[in-house]
Amino acid sequence: ASSKTNLFCKIMAEGGAVPQEEPIEESDDTTFTDWEKVKNDATCPGCKQFYKNPKLLTCYHTFCAHCVEEQLKAQEDATEQYFDCVVCQHRISLKDITKMDDLPDHRSSEYLGIVYQVRSRAKQEVPNCENCNGVGVAACCQCGIFFCDPCAVNHMATRNKEYHCVLSVDALRNDQIPDPYRQDHEPPLCRHHADKLLQVSLYCQDCLELICSDCVSDVHEGHNIESISEAAKKERESLKETMAEIQRLTELTNQRKAALELEKTQLKVAKKEKLRKLKAAFNMVYKMLEEQKQKALDEVHNAAEEACSVLDQQEQHLVLLMEQLKAGTVSLDDSD
Repeated sequence: ASSKTNLFCKIMAEGGAVPQEEPIEESDDTTFTDWEKVKNDATCPGCKQFYKNPKLLTCYHTFCAHCVEEQLKAQEDATEQYFDCVVCQHRISLKDITKMDDLPDHRSSEYLGIVYQVRSRAKQEVPNCENCNGVGVAACCQCGIFFCDPCAVNHMATRNKEYHCVLSVDALRNDQIPDPYRQDHEPPLCRHHADKLLQVSLYCQDCLELICSDCVSDVHEGHNIESISEAAKKERESLKETMAEIQRLTELTNQRKAALELEKTQLKVAKKEKLRKLKAAFNMVYKMLEEQKQKALDEVHNAAEEACSVLDQQEQHLVLLMEQLKAGTVSLDDSD
């Protein structure tokens, strides 16, 4: 078992002795205070509860297994199953998922919730040992269980529990807790050989999966296998290259966006100028047409007035002739 210091309970499986009088060692790594962030990160965006059996989707958002199952149950008759992520609003295809174990676990999210709840419980009550109902003096931040001294020793002596983060109740109450985002965790068990309690130690490049040593000659026989550290190194390099490419594309996108904004501004200015010229030309044509219209109306009016004047003169002359004829004063020659 590895030594647990830095405000961990000094509970070790060494001959069954419980070192109650040894002082707790102080350290500078116990100043974590952002518990609101822990609570938020430990809360499932689907059910709004602390994560239980969290699963990581391809959009890199995490949901409780039962939240995913609830959506799948409603799609039993659908031709293709999917999950609607409420965080990024993407529809994640689950056509190749036949059971929840096919989705990768995200235990770190569940761990944050357990640490938060253990801390809260230690502050609110005097917990009892959940094995023997004795006085609780410590809690396991992996299991979320409070223990008395003897039960804590037994817990730490159990296989694959020696890596668990066991803290004293006083440390929890006084917020003397190591950063839960940097705390060492127990290596996860191989999902193919969990019954043998075998922890993962290798990585299958063909299946993109963490595996144990037994998998090399079993489930992943003949696959491209390498150590977790080597795989992590390659992934980090790949991630750096990806981030560099993303940065390059982001810069190009920003440049293109700036060019489009400039072009858009120029188009707006050109549009405004064209509309101004068009309006001025239209007003000029309109004014010219109005002048021609008024001139034509005046000509028609004047011609009509002149014609009417001629007709009036002829009418007056005829009236005069008729009066003279009646009076017999007009000779036939004059009438001609």
